[in-house]
Amino acid sequence: MVLIYGSNEQRSSGGFIIPISQWGTPAVMKTWQTHLENRSYLFFMYTKGTYAEKQQASKELEICDRKLAFWERHPAFDISKAASAKAQVKSKWNSR
Repeated sequence: MVLIYGSNEQRSSGGFIIPISQWGTPAVMKTWQTHLENRSYLFFMYTKGTYAEKQQASKELEICDRKLAFWERHPAFDISKAASAKAQVKSKWNSR
């Protein structure tokens, strides 16, 4: 069972790709926010899921945290935009 992140994700190189080091702030922040939303879902599954879902969510939370940390180190990462995105994601999950 995989919730979001597979342990052996294959990366495809289909076509022209801009190197990650050249990504601008909008793309970096969108990708970071996607991982933040995934983390919220995984944490929900970790706290409310079945035993098997909790075990899988625990593994995937580690992957997600690594991905979030990677994007937070990117030169185009904007901490002020991250704070507003984090508040937006938090309010979405608190309303459920």
